[in-house]
Amino acid sequence: MAKSKRVRFLFLSRVSLCVSLCLCLGCGARTVLGTGDEPDADTADARPDAPFPDAPFPDAPFPDGRVPDVGRPDASPTELMLECGPPQMTTPGTRMDIRAAVTRGELLRGEWLIEEVPPTSMAVLPEPPDSLSAVVVIDVPGVFAYRFVGVSPTGEEASCIAEIFSVAGPPIASCPRGELLAFPLEPIMVMGAGFDDDGPVTYSWSIASSPPGSAPRLEGTSDPVVTFVGDDRGTYVLELTVVDVFGETDTCRATVRVIGPPIIACDSDAFVGPTRQPLEIVLPVSDDTRVVAHRWEILSRPPGSSAVVGSVRDNRMTFTPDKQGEYEILYTATDSDGLSSTCLVTAIGLPTPPSLMCPPSVETPPLRTVTVTASAIDDGDSLSFAWELATRPVGSSAAPPSPRNRAETMFTPDIAGEYVLRVTVTDDDGEIATCETTVLAVSDEGLRVEMFWNTGGSSDMDIHLARQEAMRWFSSDDCYYANCNASSGDVLEWYSAGPADNPSLDLDDTNGFGPENINIDEPRAGVYTIGVHAFSGRGGVTVRVYCGGDRTSPRAEFGPVTIGPRPGGRDFWRVAEVDITGVASCTVTQLFNAAGSPDIIADSTAMSSF
Repeated sequence: MAKSKRVRFLFLSRVSLCVSLCLCLGCGARTVLGTGDEPDADTADARPDAPFPDAPFPDAPFPDGRVPDVGRPDASPTELMLECGPPQMTTPGTRMDIRAAVTRGELLRGEWLIEEVPPTSMAVLPEPPDSLSAVVVIDVPGVFAYRFVGVSPTGEEASCIAEIFSVAGPPIASCPRGELLAFPLEPIMVMGAGFDDDGPVTYSWSIASSPPGSAPRLEGTSDPVVTFVGDDRGTYVLELTVVDVFGETDTCRATVRVIGPPIIACDSDAFVGPTRQPLEIVLPVSDDTRVVAHRWEILSRPPGSSAVVGSVRDNRMTFTPDKQGEYEILYTATDSDGLSSTCLVTAIGLPTPPSLMCPPSVETPPLRTVTVTASAIDDGDSLSFAWELATRPVGSSAAPPSPRNRAETMFTPDIAGEYVLRVTVTDDDGEIATCETTVLAVSDEGLRVEMFWNTGGSSDMDIHLARQEAMRWFSSDDCYYANCNASSGDVLEWYSAGPADNPSLDLDDTNGFGPENINIDEPRAGVYTIGVHAFSGRGGVTVRVYCGGDRTSPRAEFGPVTIGPRPGGRDFWRVAEVDITGVASCTVTQLFNAAGSPDIIADSTAMSSF
C-alpha cells in the first residue's frame, strides 16, 4: 500500500544569516577558526571588552570588491578569532593606526601583510609588522587593506583585514564584498557607503541584473542602507551610485544570491519489492548550486528485521528487505550552501518463499545413522518442516528420516547405495521451498553380501556365507542367523584372533523383504560361497556382492530367483563363489546346476554336505 511521504527542509540557521548581515552593518572584518558558540555578531562591538570601542564607524564598513572573512557558509571555525575593526577614512599624506585584537583563543605569534594598495602607492609593511598595533603611511588616494595573520599555540591560523579609504577628489562608493546570501521573499539589508573629502554624498540604489522571470524589490534606494527582497533563487546584482557636492560620481556593485535547500521529488508512492532481494530507491533531487552530501537512514523496520542501508550512490540507495512489511527510510540532501532537505519514503517488502539449504550429500556405511540439518530463512515468523525419503536403492527397507518435522533429522540406510532425502518448508504465508540431500551408503568392508526378497508377511529368507574350509552348510564354517547374528551378540571366530576377518550378520529379517547383510572387514584370501535358505514362505530373492573396493555399485547382482517350500523340506540356493585374491582384488562367479540353471538344492542336502 502506498503511503504519503513527508518533506522536511532544514535551513541555515538565522544566526548564521545574521552574522552575514552584521558584517554588512559594520561589525568589523574578522576571521573565526574555532569550535563552539560564537558571540552574537550584532552585539560583539557593544561588549565592555570590545577591541575597538573608540574606532570611527562609517555608514558602511565594506570597500568595493573584496570578500569579508566571516559570515560565509564555508567558514570553518577553530579556537582562535581575530578582529581588525571597521574601515577608516582619511586623505593622502597621513599616518594611520591599524589594530588587530584577539577576541577568542590565544595568540602565539602574528604578522601584518599587505592585502591591497593603489597601484601608484609606495606603501610599505606596517610598522612594527609583528605587533597587534601598527602604523601605516597613506600616500595616495584609493583603498588600502592590510591583513593580520595570527597563529595559536596549537598551530591554528586566523586572520582579519584592516581597511583605510584615502579620498581626494571624486567620491568613493563602497559596497559589501563578495556574495550576500538571502532566502526567497525574506528581506536583507545591503549596506553601502560613500566617502568624499568635500562633504556629504547622496545615494541611489538600482538593480543591475536579476534572474529571468524574477521580480525583486528595493526599499530605501536613496539611503546608504537598502532593503532587498528577492522572489526567486539565483544571483542578483545591485548597483550603488554616490554623488558629491560638485556632482562627481562613483559606483559599486553588491551581489546577493537568493538561496534555498535542495528540491527532492518526494513521491507519495511506496517502493515495493520482494524480500531478500535488492530493492533500489531513487529520489530525483535538484539545487540552485550543487548537492554535496547525501544521507540515507532506515528509521523503522518490521519486527525482527535487521535490514541496513546497502549500496549508496548519491540519490540512489539499494537495500535488501529481510522481513515482509513497511520500512521508513529518510533521505537527506545537503547543498554547497549548507542547506538541507529531507524526504521520508516508504518501502514495502513483499512475501517470498523461504530460502532453504540442505547439505548436498552425506556419506556413511550402511546401518550407521547420520544427522542431516536443513537451514531456512524466511520473511515471516514461523516455519514448518516435513522430511521424506524420496528415493532409495532397490531392495532397501530403510525407514523415512526421523523426526520429520524439525530442521534436523536422522536417517539410517540399510544397504549400500544412494538415498535421497527431501525436506519441504512451509512459511506462515503458505509459501514453500524444498531441497534434497543425497545419502551415499558406501560399502567399506572387504566383502559384503546383501540379500532381499519380494514377499512379506510370513516369508523369511536367510543369507549364508561359507568359507572355503566348509564341508557343509549350517556349521561353524557357515555364517548365518544362528551363529553370527550381530544383533544378538553372536560372534563367529574365523582365522586370526580379532574381529577383522570375522563374518557378521548385521540384520536378520524374519517377516519379509529383508534386507539381510553379511560383512567381513578384512577377509582372508580364499574362496567364499554365498547361499540363501528359504526358511519359510516363498519369495523372489536378489543377492548383491561388494568386494575389492566396491562402494555403492555391487561387483555382481543375482536374481531375483524364486525359492520356497519343496516336498519334504525347503529350497537352498547356492548363489555364487567369491574368490578374494588381495586387498582390492576379487572375482565373483555365479553357480549353476547341470542344466545351466541357478543351483537350488534341498536344505536337507545342504545340511549334510557342501
